[in-house]
Amino acid sequence: MMCRPLFHRILPLLLVLASGCAPYSGPIPVDQSAQPAGLPVSDEPLVAAQQFLAAARDAAAPALAAEYRLNAAERYLQAGQSGEAANILAQVDATLLSDELLLKKQILVARIALDDGAPQKALQALQATPHLQVPAALKTSAYQLRMEAQLASGNSSAAVVDALGLEQSLHNPQALTANRHFIGSTLMQMSSTARQQLSASHRDPLTLGWIEFVNLHQSSDGTVDATALSDWRGRYPNHPARAEHLRRGGDQLTSMGDPPDRIALLLPFTSDRLAPAANAIHAGFMAAHFSAPAPTRPEILLFDSYARKLDELRQEIESSHADLLVGPLEKTMVQALLENPLRLPVLTLNDVRMERNLGSGQVIRFGLLPEADARAAAQLAILEGHQRAAVLASDDDWGTRLTEAFSETWQALGGTVVVQQRYASGGADYSAELQRMLLLDDSQARKQEMARALSARLQFTPRRRQDLDLIFLASYPREGRLLQPQLQFFHAADLPLYATSHIWTGQALPDFDRDLNKINFCTSPWQLEPENFPDVAQMMSDYGAMPPELAQLFVFGIDAYRLTAQLERLRSDPLARVHGATGSLGVDASGRIVRNLRCARFVKGVAQPLLRKQASEFDYGASPGTAPPSR
Repeated sequence: MMCRPLFHRILPLLLVLASGCAPYSGPIPVDQSAQPAGLPVSDEPLVAAQQFLAAARDAAAPALAAEYRLNAAERYLQAGQSGEAANILAQVDATLLSDELLLKKQILVARIALDDGAPQKALQALQATPHLQVPAALKTSAYQLRMEAQLASGNSSAAVVDALGLEQSLHNPQALTANRHFIGSTLMQMSSTARQQLSASHRDPLTLGWIEFVNLHQSSDGTVDATALSDWRGRYPNHPARAEHLRRGGDQLTSMGDPPDRIALLLPFTSDRLAPAANAIHAGFMAAHFSAPAPTRPEILLFDSYARKLDELRQEIESSHADLLVGPLEKTMVQALLENPLRLPVLTLNDVRMERNLGSGQVIRFGLLPEADARAAAQLAILEGHQRAAVLASDDDWGTRLTEAFSETWQALGGTVVVQQRYASGGADYSAELQRMLLLDDSQARKQEMARALSARLQFTPRRRQDLDLIFLASYPREGRLLQPQLQFFHAADLPLYATSHIWTGQALPDFDRDLNKINFCTSPWQLEPENFPDVAQMMSDYGAMPPELAQLFVFGIDAYRLTAQLERLRSDPLARVHGATGSLGVDASGRIVRNLRCARFVKGVAQPLLRKQASEFDYGASPGTAPPSR
């Protein structure tokens, strides 16, 4: 995967920057005290944002309205909708806010600026932090974000100074560990000259101890001189580096975001039906594993899930002393894990629909469900101002699932599904289905009735129904190339079309895809902009040619591996993201990995990325979304 260009010079030794751009980002506390009176706020951040905006419009006091808008912006950002969050924050009058709410606004503005690649703007937003009277946890979050901005702007020394300043004020063990990892890994990235300059300007034992400790670990193989290390221990007997950065070999400096020591990978390797998918995921997972620095690689233990029950596997996996289970792939086994979790954390490789909240919070679900594609299409369409939809889907189980997912999300966003129409896959002429959906049959019937009444032959142009804003199309490329021209023939050329990523082969085929022009869809970033993921391209090249559906699973395996080092951070911070090849990845309140996608439109037969001013990135699988505040 690829971080912002600013980080290209950072040493690949540090897994944190191989796994995601942000070295550490503490959680921004969600303010539960600002709940609108009498209105339960949804756990789904995009629905909650709508609820807060509605409450802001009805609030009698301007200060309360400002607080509600701030909470709405926070929920937008939590869901990955940074553009909508920025629009709302621009409406929040800072003079109406308490110190605590003012700092929250500054943190949100800074996070958006960092996501947009503007670290100086983030630093400017946070410059008043020391003067505000706010809870320690919120100030700590601001400092951690400022450290990230300093690093993103190329000022590693300032980032380290901020982190060292936090050492005395942090009391939570996890926060202390993360902060110390950040100090060590950032110093490791700096040149020896930069570290020397820092030691010259900061002569305190804490700073000098860190710098000397890092200097001991600069050999290419990660080993240190035993005598020099013993001398360091004698001069800095209580230094935090001693407790937090010596592990495994006893003397190796590790980076923040360390993977577990031992990972169990559970896949149906011997299943005739699922083995190709299992092998592709396994290949991507191991490719990412071997591309990581050797000192940080966990031990990988393989377990075959085919024709076995969870209870049978449970004892084997738990007795292996694995720190994390990655898998399974089968939905039935994922459901069983949710109902009866293991005694270790789990990152599943599929997702299931949950009627109620299951599991202990130890199970994180990661999948590539087609329903999530339909939700992304609904979010894109609603943000572009549409409200009345027709759904045109194949008459199979796949089409049913996409119809239900789009309709559920669309209606939750405030849209209306005016008509649903199914078509038979594999056909060539969809005239009857399209005329029925567009009510052209009714138009023809009215013409015939009028002609009989007037006893005359009438010149007539059929008129389609006028109560539609868009068409959602659940289709693969073959049917899409047939349906789009036929829709134009039946007077629907002016209706925008939104589809799932299945409409695209993933290749530039302009001669074949001209009939898909103007169709909008969202997909994985690596498919749309592969030049931004050279490491993924190299891994795929090393593995060899594979069909598109297996290539997608190979990349899914890469992201699954890179998530293993970041699960705790993602679980604890609703705004945290790992910038993966399948999307910008975060964890929602139900324990699902959500993916912010890149959206595109077919132009001259080629899928062209939409500019950010045209469309935001959308949570792949987060349901539901929300409409622009202006609507």
